[in-house]
Amino acid sequence: METTDKELYSVLLDIIKQESSPEVVEARNLMLRRIAMAGDINPSRIPAPQNITQIGGYINLLESIKQEDLRNRMLASVLGVAMPVEVNDFRENGPELFFARRASDRPECVQADTLPLAFYMRNDFLEAFTGVLASLHAVGASLPVYLTSAPLLPPLSSRLPSQEDILAFLGRILELAPTAAFINPEQDPLIVADEDGNAIVYARSGNVQETTVVKAYVREGGGYVLKEVSTNLIPITPMMQAAGWYMDKRNSEDQSKPDDPALALRWRNITGLVPGRSAFASELKLLYTQAQIIGSCLRDMLSALWDGEKFA
Repeated sequence: METTDKELYSVLLDIIKQESSPEVVEARNLMLRRIAMAGDINPSRIPAPQNITQIGGYINLLESIKQEDLRNRMLASVLGVAMPVEVNDFRENGPELFFARRASDRPECVQADTLPLAFYMRNDFLEAFTGVLASLHAVGASLPVYLTSAPLLPPLSSRLPSQEDILAFLGRILELAPTAAFINPEQDPLIVADEDGNAIVYARSGNVQETTVVKAYVREGGGYVLKEVSTNLIPITPMMQAAGWYMDKRNSEDQSKPDDPALALRWRNITGLVPGRSAFASELKLLYTQAQIIGSCLRDMLSALWDGEKFA
């Protein structure tokens, strides 16, 4: 039995409705736009004209009273098609920025199988950070980054997140791979060392000639011990700061907790934030659509301003 066009269209629509891949969603949106813009979905509410003279009469009447927009609508109604519209009328103004995906460093080491394959970063921060990676690669060092997916705003039913999480949603928190350090400082890609009570992060270098003696943190049981090692290292702080990334500071909530060397692997970027002027709403709109923002619990913070340490 031959399948009619109507049945084919029905099967096609069922497939489109069930499929949820980005490509099919885009195709579905395109079809809806085409229908809205050019389909026969707006039947005429005036009698069908008998000849061109009657149409000319309508046109002359509307032009005489300077109703050009209504004239166009009238013609669309007479022809039985939708009113012409701009394609942009159907599109939401998208955010200016996005999270770009890049391959992550995966140097040869015992824990290589635990290191992420890729990381995500705001595209406006990526150029400077790519320079950091290039500088480290030039001296035989690597910098595995741990951000395996682009951030998603918390749903409306969630509690308001911490300030650290808020910066993460804005793409302003970077975490180095936790498994790249603390295992064996004589071969780990990254080393967190103690220097007069401060944590310093080093990257192992294959090209640096001079050795550096440091007291490296090594994970042992539920805590850490210090182990003195002498190896080829390069401090990453100068390069990271040149790209806008600074080691995350301990906030008031953390002061009562014991120092955790793993916090040295978290870095923040607050470049461009001006106290009293940078609005949280504006920062969100750079990365998320209006629908995403309104559908998140963060909509209750849209009036917040940056005070130099947090959005309040």
